[in-house]
Amino acid sequence: MLRIILFTLSTLLASAVNADSSNDKKNIERAVLDYIESQHQVKPDLMSRGLDKKLAKRTYWKAKDGSEFIMETDYETMLWVAENYNKDGNKFPPTPRLDIDILDIDSRAASVNYL
Repeated sequence: MLRIILFTLSTLLASAVNADSSNDKKNIERAVLDYIESQHQVKPDLMSRGLDKKLAKRTYWKAKDGSEFIMETDYETMLWVAENYNKDGNKFPPTPRLDIDILDIDSRAASVNYL
């Protein structure tokens, strides 16, 4: 009898973990889509929905002279980017390819690649 109870509990717990994992993946994908679509479609409200107000984004760039530097961006700057970067509609193809690959999910962060 104990084996049946343990098997049932382990099955239920595994299902609960999968349900949370599935919901996490959907939320992460939605945040990535908000980030990208906000720039493609010039919709800063999507950017706002997908980012935390305490955003501290750091991006590695290469200058024209070949030197590398780190650009720091905050929440307000990303809203500005969403509102202005593609204002003329010429920064992206009409139907851009978008592949989202979630590499890792932690309790408060995720690692994601997208094309």
